[in-house]
Amino acid sequence: MLRLVAGIRPAAPQFSEIVIEPHLGHLQNVTATMPHPKGRIDVSYTAQSGGGTSAKIAVPEGVPARLIWKGRTYSLRSGAQTLQLP
Repeated sequence: MLRLVAGIRPAAPQFSEIVIEPHLGHLQNVTATMPHPKGRIDVSYTAQSGGGTSAKIAVPEGVPARLIWKGRTYSLRSGAQTLQLP
């Protein structure tokens, strides 16, 4: 589930970079946490009633990360952040 549905996976050896590419299908809410050598990766996705998806993502300090959503790539910063996705 962490890799396929929540979409969390390493983008470089030893998890030195993170890529998050969720595949939610018809799920309305998904929350997941994955351990990382520098902390933990937290993701939470919520489908919005008017369309789109709200994503709350937290990545460890100093680890480059990106989110891929419907073919578009978003750079992520360290710490917690909220994105409104189409």
